[in-house]
Amino acid sequence: MVLSKQTGEAAGVSSKTADAVLTLLSEGATIPFIARYRKELTGGLDETQIMKIRDTAEELKALHHRRDYIIKTIEAQGKLSPALKQAIQQAQTLMDLEDLYLPFKKGRQTRADRAREKGLGPAAEAAWGNPESPLGAIRGWAKMHGLQEVQETVGGVQDILAEGCAQNHLLRSALREVFNKKSHLTSTCIKARLEKPGSPALLSEYQKFKDYYDWKEGITAVPGHRIHAVFRGMSLGILRVKVEPPEDEVFNLMEASGLPMGWKKSRGEDRQFWEQIYLDSYKRLLFPSLQNEIFQQLKQKADAQSVELFAGNIRSMLLAPPFRRTPVLAVDPGFRTGCKAVVLDADGRLLHWQTIFPTEPKNDLRGTREFIETVVEEHGIGCVAVGNGTAGRETEQIIRDVLQNSIPVLLVDERGASVYSASESARREFPDLDVTYRGAVSIGRRLQDPLNELVKIHPWAMGVGQYQHDVDQALLQKRLGEEVELCVNAVGVDINRAGTEILSYISGLTQKTAQAVVEHRSTQGPFTHRRELLKVPGVGEKAFQQAAGFLRTPGGHNPLDATGIHPEMYGVIEDLEKISGTSVADIMDQGGFSCLPHNPLETWKKKWFSSQSGFGLPTLTLIEQELAHPGRDPRPEFEIQDFDPRVHSLEDLEEGQILPGKVTNITSFGVFVDLGVHQDGLIHISKLDTGFVRDPAAVVAPGEWVTVRILGLDLQRKRISLERLIPSKGKSSP
Repeated sequence: MVLSKQTGEAAGVSSKTADAVLTLLSEGATIPFIARYRKELTGGLDETQIMKIRDTAEELKALHHRRDYIIKTIEAQGKLSPALKQAIQQAQTLMDLEDLYLPFKKGRQTRADRAREKGLGPAAEAAWGNPESPLGAIRGWAKMHGLQEVQETVGGVQDILAEGCAQNHLLRSALREVFNKKSHLTSTCIKARLEKPGSPALLSEYQKFKDYYDWKEGITAVPGHRIHAVFRGMSLGILRVKVEPPEDEVFNLMEASGLPMGWKKSRGEDRQFWEQIYLDSYKRLLFPSLQNEIFQQLKQKADAQSVELFAGNIRSMLLAPPFRRTPVLAVDPGFRTGCKAVVLDADGRLLHWQTIFPTEPKNDLRGTREFIETVVEEHGIGCVAVGNGTAGRETEQIIRDVLQNSIPVLLVDERGASVYSASESARREFPDLDVTYRGAVSIGRRLQDPLNELVKIHPWAMGVGQYQHDVDQALLQKRLGEEVELCVNAVGVDINRAGTEILSYISGLTQKTAQAVVEHRSTQGPFTHRRELLKVPGVGEKAFQQAAGFLRTPGGHNPLDATGIHPEMYGVIEDLEKISGTSVADIMDQGGFSCLPHNPLETWKKKWFSSQSGFGLPTLTLIEQELAHPGRDPRPEFEIQDFDPRVHSLEDLEEGQILPGKVTNITSFGVFVDLGVHQDGLIHISKLDTGFVRDPAAVVAPGEWVTVRILGLDLQRKRISLERLIPSKGKSSP
């Protein structure tokens, strides 16, 4: 209960709520399940709040484990005083713990260690005890012990006292606060590298960091993308990066807390003795240590921002609206090697594949026309999906000319299609199909159902973040995996149509049990009800509890199995059927309880709310919503929009042009937009809206269409600067 109390305080929820969430997690409940089906226990927390409680508890556990280890280690050394133990037990952060542990930590031998080995520890104690005349105390000690090399003794004593100063946990804490709140992060160019860059490619790489050749920004204000930029420049040996604290405050603290009381009364060489100690302690020991801490904290901050941006972009891609169920002609465009065209039925099954050559160098327009007209008629094609890569706009226009707007021709983002085409999943499904045709299949399927197709690709292969390769890869993969899981469970899947990949993300299922579901379906036929899931090897009661609500069996024995209502709630539905005198199928046909002459929910509330049913208003609200809209897809409706037909390349653009564009990526500094010219433009954050924008993701989302004006063009560097026109502004623009 102590952990729940501390977790609740840190996460901003009651200890009761934190305890409920931690108990559910310890029992094997998943975050999607808790968020959807345990609202009564959690007070209606969403997935993000539940993850925060989980992560906070894990951090606190790590703190407790480290505290226990430190106490045991120092105790084994025979140096654990009651005061030290109390200080360790009261430490609130890992930093505080490490500061207290530092004097007892075993590491590589230091200058102070070597001085102690020479027996200079008592001399250091003598100097510390005589702050006004430390050198006299050292000389007296040396004479008493018959030492002739007094200067060497003085140096050793200074090393011991400098290390003791650097290990003073109160001083370190005070300095850390100054570093964290009042420092600046600076970067300068390493001119020697710039003067001899080597190859033109390296010179071009250096030019990317030109903005940081003489740069300075407050630690508390620097955004994540600039942190990653200067750290990358530092790792490449182009930039020298430093933390600059206010030195006057730093040395005031050093003088007040790092040296013995009364040292300021010393004069001449005695005063110089103390000043040398605190300068050495700061410059050699404290500053490098604290700077490294700041670097680590800034890196963690930047990584967290980048990972959340990446997760948000992935979420928008996964939850993009699916096109209606219809046969699709999908084309992976190309010039010299031709365009790989495939025909998919309404469920994404491959029916036909062929290479066509509508573009240069062959320009086989006649053969292309014959192929398109034939497959459209034979297969009832409802849409053409064209990859937006090389030759995409050219191929799109040729197909449009053939079809004369009889069916939609849409450009589809093909990022990650090549990754899928070479994946184990693609090889397993299409062992004899050329890898290029597999890419076309992926393009068509991601138009039909983006979620179902994109889960086959590792989310970090989609390239929709910032400084993706600079962030903590374990953190990135963990967070993106969680985001995919949340998206899949938010939509739910048809257990009779879903593949292994998407099933493996369902709450309660694993890769192994997902494969077992598919194998059971292929050998035993379609699932007719949810309880049949328990017949699948490896799926027990717990897995069933966690998974059942997110799996659908449309057309099965029980109409509730096609909804997001969990089987554990079916008893409530039976009560409501009795109260209303209407079957659940009729209730669903009529649009839910609110459409009935007498809503049975009010009667049920009076009957059960005072009982121990475990269900409350959140459950009733879920039931009402699901019965009113059974099987509702939470994703938005698909809207057909096109690029400007007048522009196909950078050369077609002009400053001042107003064009439609599709958001492809969101970063902390702005938004990238596809204009249909094979090069994304950038809307800087300052040009995204009329007012101040803190978070670009709060304004637009990947996949969203926007109207932009071209502010600047740099054809040589392939850069397009844009501003977003809000609807009212866009309409009035020339």
